[in-house]
Amino acid sequence: MPKSVVKIEISTLSLLKVVALALALWFLYLIKAVIAILFVAIILASAIDPMVNWFRRRNIPRLLSVVIIYIVVLALVSLVIVLLVPPVTHQVANLATDFPSYWNRVSAGVSTLEEYSKNYGLADEVQRSLSQLSVFLSRNSAGVLATLSGIFGGIVSFFIILVITFYLLLEEGALKKVLRFLTPAKYQPYFTQLAGKVGDKIGAWLRGQIVLSAIIALIVFLGLNIAGLFYPIFSKYALVLALLAFLMEFVPYLGPMLAAVPALFIGLTQGLAVMAGVLVGYIIMQWLENNLIVPQVMRRAVGLNPIIVIVSLMIGVRVGGVVGMVLAIPVATALSVIIEEVSRELDQREV
Repeated sequence: MPKSVVKIEISTLSLLKVVALALALWFLYLIKAVIAILFVAIILASAIDPMVNWFRRRNIPRLLSVVIIYIVVLALVSLVIVLLVPPVTHQVANLATDFPSYWNRVSAGVSTLEEYSKNYGLADEVQRSLSQLSVFLSRNSAGVLATLSGIFGGIVSFFIILVITFYLLLEEGALKKVLRFLTPAKYQPYFTQLAGKVGDKIGAWLRGQIVLSAIIALIVFLGLNIAGLFYPIFSKYALVLALLAFLMEFVPYLGPMLAAVPALFIGLTQGLAVMAGVLVGYIIMQWLENNLIVPQVMRRAVGLNPIIVIVSLMIGVRVGGVVGMVLAIPVATALSVIIEEVSRELDQREV
């Protein structure tokens, strides 16, 4: 039988489009740090914008509203740092000092763990890590603030984020105006509406997440202090464990479990029954969070599938490290809103 010949023709224009797309993606990869800064600024602006509108409804000029909010927020952050750094530093230092005795208590009751510790020096490694954390926290407030701002790419990037956020808030609808400039005229209404929905959802997520983290941290702090009435060691480290719970709450699903590990270890130093009690306490708190607190606090935020959240965190860590992990959930939230809106648009066109 004669062989059939299949010819594939690629036009020059199609080839140029592929090359242009590849160059665009490569360029976006090169400026990923800039994109991250801009995205963080958009998240902050979306979260703060409702407060600016609240002042505007009371006939306060927009510029003055933004300045007031900036002063209040920066003052609160500075106050929290000043109030928290000394006691947290003291508690971490105590934990680093007392850790060998705690470890010996645990190892004495668990022979396998003791043998593993001697063979691999696990206790020494943990104590070394705690000592380094203590030295880190012993820096002054400016040093802590500089380190925290390093999450966003350094102190310069941190202030750039504040400046961009300020200008996004200063002019009402600034982001929408940028989109109108970048998109063709016939698509401007659609993209403007889409950007508004994405901004609202991301802002709701950030505000809800901060409130949720604060509630969980307060529950942990109060719970450990109540437990400290019977076992003083829990009161001794209540603030550190509450702060850890606040930070880890930003990592969905995995964060609360990781935040419980130090408390379980401290409970284990007091006995298996105490550790079991701590475990029950954290399980009850997790149940309350999932069934009562989250539905109320995060009702306006986008609910993401747990698998999507975990995959997003893995991709974020892989692409951008700590910054990528922090931005993974808001990026996934934005993409979920975009996909939902595009799907709805396609369904309406088919009808």
